[in-house]
Amino acid sequence: MAHVKATFSEISYLQQINQHTTRDGEFCPSSMIILGGAGGGKSQYCKNEFAEIVRQARGLAAGEVVVELTQAAIRDDQEYAGVGVPQKADKGLVTRFSIPNLIERLDELRANGAKCIVLVVDEVSAASDAIQKLFAPVADKFDHRLGDHVLGNDVVIAMTGNRAKDKAGSRRLLAHLPNRACVYDLQVDHAAGADWLEDHDCHSLLVAAVRSLDGFISEASPTEDGQMCSMRQVEQTSDWLKTAEEIGEFTDYVTPLLEKGIASYIGIDAAAMLTSFARQLAEGIPTAEEIFAAPNQAKVPSNPASQQFAVNRAIAEIAKHGPEAGNKLMDYVNRIAPDLAIIAGVKVARASVRNNILLNSDLAGAFMIKHHDLIQLTAV
Repeated sequence: MAHVKATFSEISYLQQINQHTTRDGEFCPSSMIILGGAGGGKSQYCKNEFAEIVRQARGLAAGEVVVELTQAAIRDDQEYAGVGVPQKADKGLVTRFSIPNLIERLDELRANGAKCIVLVVDEVSAASDAIQKLFAPVADKFDHRLGDHVLGNDVVIAMTGNRAKDKAGSRRLLAHLPNRACVYDLQVDHAAGADWLEDHDCHSLLVAAVRSLDGFISEASPTEDGQMCSMRQVEQTSDWLKTAEEIGEFTDYVTPLLEKGIASYIGIDAAAMLTSFARQLAEGIPTAEEIFAAPNQAKVPSNPASQQFAVNRAIAEIAKHGPEAGNKLMDYVNRIAPDLAIIAGVKVARASVRNNILLNSDLAGAFMIKHHDLIQLTAV
């Protein structure tokens, strides 16, 4: 069956309407199912942005909406429905069912102050037929029943899963679920993805690549011929590349060995694209000599990734440029993009300490005072 394609921003717009739906004075939004490739951010979206949409729709305070995630694909249906246990009764034996752990967990969250619970049922398309049938009444906004237990209107249902074509052990959903929920086939939004990566301190080179390179993010499934380049893998690549940068293995040139390391996360084709892109960004940026000679006049590239490369170059050579090198580099850092300037300033402070260079200018001193917590928390 075909499902409507939508980006996260479009889903958010549509859910802002859905989550305000009421009947007889009670909230009764439709449940939501998001299907899409692995690593596209479906679960993170449900736990963060979607939960915030729910909170605003219900007018609740921060902390009054909580998220509970359960992975349907790794569970047995008895874990959700409860186990039948024969018990004696006045007229013989009767079967009574145990209380599922999920029901106990929801009650625990309510007891701890939750006024609304976003229940994220993850990997539902890889779950067994029995579990999909079991969760059909849960998804029904007029039922909201798990086995013999009614969840209540304070529980909002969001389900996620891969599509059959994603080769992630998933298959088409049984008709029981799509018949009870609004279903979206996630469409990749590179601009929004780049914004999210930037907001979460992803390496500027990768943020720029996501924004600029057509085909860098791939919706194709991973095969023996190559790894896939998903947002999740880009985020992991960012952590790896920032570590290489911190220990002095990466400045602005992606060596063949570094490219191989990148390819292990995002695939050979995407790594080659990133290597070529990095080479282009490095062209025309100021040298370390130019920055230290005239930090207030040296060229500041427009692209944040190029700015970071320029600072990296200068940090790599800070020991060669005398006792004022740290102060001069701080002057240059003060001219780059504000968000990047904080990260770069911390790196300059660390490099100065390692090389016994004093940071004693007014600008450097103000930065050290304002961001002392970041500098202390970062290992020298």
